[in-house]
Amino acid sequence: MAKPTDRDRLLWLLNEEGGTSNQQAKTILNVSDQRYGLLKEELLSEALIEKYRCHSGGIALTAKGVKHLVPSPESAVGKEADLYQELIKVIDNEAYDNEENAFGFDIGSLRNRGKWTNPDVVKFSVRNYPRQRIDKLIVTTYLRSKAMAKMECRSYL
Repeated sequence: MAKPTDRDRLLWLLNEEGGTSNQQAKTILNVSDQRYGLLKEELLSEALIEKYRCHSGGIALTAKGVKHLVPSPESAVGKEADLYQELIKVIDNEAYDNEENAFGFDIGSLRNRGKWTNPDVVKFSVRNYPRQRIDKLIVTTYLRSKAMAKMECRSYL
């Protein structure tokens, strides 16, 4: 993956902060005065940012700058199901890093009761409690809801 440019980093910073002083922007971006000056002038000339008054001078995004940040509606992924394997890799790597007895499983293709009724990915993990002499199976489900347009996660013991 390509490293984000200073231009993109500054625009995203302004989007998060709503505006910032020049000194703070230079510090966060970790760029020289000259490099920051060129970057600021470029964005000002494109009307993506505007100056505002503050202690050491500041900049903020314009409406055009906000629109510039909105991603294109086209996705690099053909189908949502293509993302399930990536989520499973994340679950498996996290389990390995945390030395957890767990694995992810794609059950999105096992739908038989209709759309959005079954989880897409399930994580099975076993927790051992040696002092109590018990093991617990924890089932975590991941379901993407169209209404919420985000991934929902629920765990069950």
